[in-house]
Amino acid sequence: MIHINKDLCTGCGVCVKVCSMACIVMEEEKAVFKGEKRCMTCAHCMAVCPQKAVCTDRYDNSESVEMTPDTPLASPEEMKNRMVLRRSIRAYRQKIPSRQEIEAILDGARYAGTGGNRQALRYIAVCGHMDEVTGEAARVLGGLAEKPGFYAPAYGRIYKESLKGNDILFYGAPLLILVIGNKKKGFNVKKDGGLASAYIQLMAETMGIGSCINGIFGDAVDNSSKLKEMLGITEDESMVMAIAMGYPLISYMRSAPRKKLDLTWM
Repeated sequence: MIHINKDLCTGCGVCVKVCSMACIVMEEEKAVFKGEKRCMTCAHCMAVCPQKAVCTDRYDNSESVEMTPDTPLASPEEMKNRMVLRRSIRAYRQKIPSRQEIEAILDGARYAGTGGNRQALRYIAVCGHMDEVTGEAARVLGGLAEKPGFYAPAYGRIYKESLKGNDILFYGAPLLILVIGNKKKGFNVKKDGGLASAYIQLMAETMGIGSCINGIFGDAVDNSSKLKEMLGITEDESMVMAIAMGYPLISYMRSAPRKKLDLTWM
C-alpha cells in the first residue's frame, strides 16, 4: 500500500502524472492515494516525489537509492562496451565466486522489470552439488536423445561424454544460477526471467565473472521429477533460465563480430 504524508506534500502533482494506473488524485491541493484495488506498487510515485512524502509498507523504504549529480552511473559508451565485450564462457577456472559476489549480482537482478510488478522470481545457486545435478541432467538427456527431435543429437552427445567424465553441458562451470518463476503469481515469468538474466550477466561482467545461458538444461528439468526435487522446484514453479557462471579460464582480447543491425523504422 502507498502512503502519502500530507504534512510533507507540497501539492506539486508529479506523483499524479507518473502514475499509469491513476491511483493518486489531487484533493485540496494535496496528493491523495485512491488506488487500493488497482495499485501494483511500482513505487514510481515514491521515486519522483521531491519532498519524500510518499512511502510504501510493502517494501523496505530505506533501500531507495537517491539520484543525485554525484550518483555513479555507467556512460553510454561504458555500458555498450560491457554489452559488446561480453562472451558466453565455456571454459572456467575452478575458483568459485564468493557468496558475497553472487548475492550482490542477484540483488541487482531483482530490480529488473516484471509484468505487472508481480516480482514472482526467485533464484537457486548451485555450487556444492554441481556434479550431482550435472550427472542427473545428462542421464535425463540421454533418455530424451532416443526420441526424434532437433536437439536429440546434442542430448546424446552430452550423455555419452558424461559417461567419459566430460562435462559438455556446463563445461565445468563451478556455479549454476537458476531463475525460478512462480506461474501462479506472475503474468509471464519466462519474459521476466529473461530480463533478470540479462541483468545477472552484465552485473557479473563488472566483477570479472563470466557466464553462459543454458537452454538444454531446462529440457532436462522439465522431464525429470528427480531434478525438480533435487533443486526444490515446486509444482507452481518453472525453471525459466539456467546460467552457468565462473571466472573465465581464457582471457579475450577483443569483441567478436556480429550480423549487421536489422532495424525497421515505422
